[in-house]
Amino acid sequence: MLLLTAGHATRQSLQWLGPTMRHGALRAIALPSLSQTDYDHLLWASDLNFVRGEDSFVRAQWAGQPFVWQIYPQDDGAHSAKLEAFLDMLDAPASLRAFHRQWNAGQTTEDVHA
Repeated sequence: MLLLTAGHATRQSLQWLGPTMRHGALRAIALPSLSQTDYDHLLWASDLNFVRGEDSFVRAQWAGQPFVWQIYPQDDGAHSAKLEAFLDMLDAPASLRAFHRQWNAGQTTEDVHA
């Protein structure tokens, strides 16, 4: 089961999965907008979190659950340095570094506002 926060995640999943929000055994559920407290509870209760932006990145760390970070791209490219600093802090293995780099590849600053 994939729980989707309102906004970007739901829009992307609708594109990928179509209106049924299903693919094989995968079932996606679009959640309504959440309060900060409810969002934190969602992060704590999930087995794996995919988060966007720096605020959610910090909250995902506080939740103590595994997470993948989709960093907001910045015009000056500073987002790449932030991602690399995070991976360095984790002493992340090559596979995790490659995954995060690929997950964040090809984004543009327009993606932030989509």
